[in-house]
Amino acid sequence: MRAVTHPIRWTDGAFGFLFLAGLVMGLVQRRRFEARGTIDQASLFDRAILIYLAQVGLLTTAVLLKIAVPDARGLAKLDTHGGAISRSLRILLLQLRAPNTAILPLCAVLFLGAVVVLRLLARQQLALALFGSGIIFALGQLFYRFWSNSAVGLGLYFYWPSWQLAFTASLVIGWHWESRQISVIVTHARTLLIAGGVIAVGDLLGGLAHQGTVWGTTVAPWTIPFGEYNLGFGAFILGVAVLVVAYNAARFALAQQNLKVGAKFLERLGTRSLACFVISSLALFVQVAFLPYPPNAWWGALMTAISLALGWLWATWRQRTTRLR
Repeated sequence: MRAVTHPIRWTDGAFGFLFLAGLVMGLVQRRRFEARGTIDQASLFDRAILIYLAQVGLLTTAVLLKIAVPDARGLAKLDTHGGAISRSLRILLLQLRAPNTAILPLCAVLFLGAVVVLRLLARQQLALALFGSGIIFALGQLFYRFWSNSAVGLGLYFYWPSWQLAFTASLVIGWHWESRQISVIVTHARTLLIAGGVIAVGDLLGGLAHQGTVWGTTVAPWTIPFGEYNLGFGAFILGVAVLVVAYNAARFALAQQNLKVGAKFLERLGTRSLACFVISSLALFVQVAFLPYPPNAWWGALMTAISLALGWLWATWRQRTTRLR
């Protein structure tokens, strides 16, 4: 799966996941605001709480597996030292890091922050929303080392002061998706050409930096804006460019009759994205606990296929039970 979510250097599936989540959230909340005059704050709080509980459940499962299989290499970085109370407290505070779960705590934090951004958008205070997000981003970049090692960082793997800018941008785009015809702009040939050029240049620079051939250094200072975990501005622009191309590719696929089956499969997974994520994470825990985990191992591909199938079955069952209510 890493080859799928990291096809281009300095891009990450986490960026696409969060950006699309924010875009859809902004779009849905705008429609609700136009229909009822208010945004649905309760659903945002509920979603953040649900994500938190999902993360607690995943961390608990990972800790139990690590205790049961102490030699599990795939869980080697999971710190299970201390007594039951100490472990429980670190789980509740999300201070442990299990494989494939770093994105969930970030989502919980950003979903809570989305309430503030959406309230500003509902009051037509777009400039204030962007200014506030930009200030947080700038301060986060200037004081990265201090914030990341202090309580401000919340102990998260991803650095939220930087990632919140991308999420705010996605909320704004989703909010104005229909009113300002952003979908038309995104599908314009010139936009697609620019996005393709950005991706090509970004991937080329990434390859040169990886080989240490740029200015004769292996860690060039100019690569800092392309940082993944602190989401530098370069990584943000490159991520948006990738999503523009992906959006147009998806539109093309949906227009092809023979590709609609695959699109429907992905759409079904998307309706229960959190549940599918939890299922795939549990499958990964089991795999890394009992099997070695080289990226090209056949059982890794098999477990990925099984988790996708289980996710689709769960989404299908939930869809049918919801209709019966």
